[in-house]
Amino acid sequence: MYLGGVSEWTQSMCGIFGLLGSLDDGEVGETESSTNDVTAHRGPDDYDSFVTSYDGTDVYLDHNRLSIIGLGPQGRQPFRTDDDSIALVYNGEIYNYKTLKETLATDHDCEFETTTDTEVLLKAYQTWDIDRVLEELVGMFAFGAINLDEGVAHVVRDHLGVKPVYYANGESLLFGSEAKALLQKGGVEARLDENVLGEYLANFWVHEPDTLFEDIAKLEAGHYLTYDLETEEVDKTEYWDIVDDGGNPDVSELDDDLETVVQDQLVSDVPLGMYLSGGIDSSIVAYHATNEQPLTALNLRNDTEEVSGEYQNLERLAAQLDIGVESFDPDASMLDVYRQMVYHMDEPIADPAIIPANLLAQEARERDTKVMLSGMGGDELFAGYKRMRVISNADWLAPLSPLVSLAHRLFPSRDSRFRRNLGRVARFLRDTSPSNYFSLAYYFSRQEITNLTGDNAWYDRYRTKINDMLANREFVDDAQRYQYLDIRGYLASHNLLYMDKASMADSVEVRVPLLDHRFAGKYFNLPTDEKLADGLKTPLKDHLADALGQEFVGHDKQGFSFPVEDYLEDDLRDDLRTMLNDDRFARAIDTQTAEQILDDHFAGRADNGMKIWALYTLWLWLDTFDVAVK
Repeated sequence: MYLGGVSEWTQSMCGIFGLLGSLDDGEVGETESSTNDVTAHRGPDDYDSFVTSYDGTDVYLDHNRLSIIGLGPQGRQPFRTDDDSIALVYNGEIYNYKTLKETLATDHDCEFETTTDTEVLLKAYQTWDIDRVLEELVGMFAFGAINLDEGVAHVVRDHLGVKPVYYANGESLLFGSEAKALLQKGGVEARLDENVLGEYLANFWVHEPDTLFEDIAKLEAGHYLTYDLETEEVDKTEYWDIVDDGGNPDVSELDDDLETVVQDQLVSDVPLGMYLSGGIDSSIVAYHATNEQPLTALNLRNDTEEVSGEYQNLERLAAQLDIGVESFDPDASMLDVYRQMVYHMDEPIADPAIIPANLLAQEARERDTKVMLSGMGGDELFAGYKRMRVISNADWLAPLSPLVSLAHRLFPSRDSRFRRNLGRVARFLRDTSPSNYFSLAYYFSRQEITNLTGDNAWYDRYRTKINDMLANREFVDDAQRYQYLDIRGYLASHNLLYMDKASMADSVEVRVPLLDHRFAGKYFNLPTDEKLADGLKTPLKDHLADALGQEFVGHDKQGFSFPVEDYLEDDLRDDLRTMLNDDRFARAIDTQTAEQILDDHFAGRADNGMKIWALYTLWLWLDTFDVAVK
């Protein structure tokens, strides 16, 4: 066993990278320390690599480590057996590692030399086939493992996609926690995939498995790759799907189930905190987390804004749960933070929520807090998005589509969020098919996207992707079909992706108890009418009201605001002019259409702030990664 000399349990949030094929295809092996590595921010505490071969096929693995528990070298990766026949690189947390360790020791006579969950994963992979391993794991993880005795390798992403995995299957199979590792260490050329450019403009992000890099894909949540080291063939397998999980939800068990999944994720020998907005989901996590230990929570707010809603809950929570709540108003330039995040995101994700996600991680790191809990996932599992009200009432709303469209056109204020939402509802009611679901969140119209990209077929491809995602799956009700799209798309390819990248940019681990796959699989199958019985995500509201009082649930969401329009008016005028004159941008986007969008906004004819923001993000990404455009 490749070990160090201490005997503490070591968990880590890390950066993984692997090459299977030919080392001549990349520039691997040249990095000598984590500080020189492109993903050093994911694991600044340690770095190592491993090279071997199998019948002419090169195998290279490397690992940047963020030590969470224990600072000794026993958890150094790549982790392997004494004879180097089995090796792995792993990013994540296995919360049931102690139970698995006991099973492997009792039933299979496995001996352990460390207290790491990494060694448990290695022994499980050595003992069981990959499907059995994944049946047993509870946690968030991404790993690549090789078995030279069997001539096979596997690359795995966890059940709900909490941890990202990118891969490129060319002359060699490359995989890693970040796309930039494949570009810089694997020799992949950064080329724009024009086939999904329209999808990006529609969603402001791209569904797995695609990325805007032509030759780089995202491994889907609940999937693994199998690489035959002899034939170099690659297969992809879905090992878990939330619809097929078949959980039997019972809201009377919700309290016990929440207690279990939150307590499972409190294991840490370093300070543990949480992101606390005062909203339903994070308040529930805080309630169950503080049953065992005091907790310090971070809250990001604008001190200039009126204190109401979620902010008022913070004082109540602090008093009732013995939580030290530290609210702060950032002094960093939010625009500078966003520009830096374009690099860390790997893919263009035109969501200003990236900014508070990173500012919170910066603040946690400054307080030497490496582990933070988050309430992410509650909206997707329990129908917490306002668009679910439209979905659940679409049958009787659809005939009213002309009236909604008329109201949108006649509404007097161009800046009104209500007016924009009227337009979205009208757009969806004209076509209530699943592929049009996210039009309830779109800013661009289909025609605008066609004009910007010059691609008349973008929506047909997108519709095929969505329909394929839903094919051969049975749902509790029609509305759950759209919730599934939230889970597979908005959660795995947007929210979880930006949370991981924004936090790991500052070497902070974020845990998401509500996305324990046992809990998620069970309560996803709760009928939508129960989730919406009294507004949005009724079961969670009822639970919080029972636990802490009705005053904790009677308010609207109120997040940290980022004034996009203000930045467009003041700070970005010069950048936007440069963008329109950029040759590379002009090869990707019709600049005449883009210029009209800008002119309409600044002349007050339309509220195009977020459309401009998406174009600006795309331009920053093209420049940051020197992306080739045809």
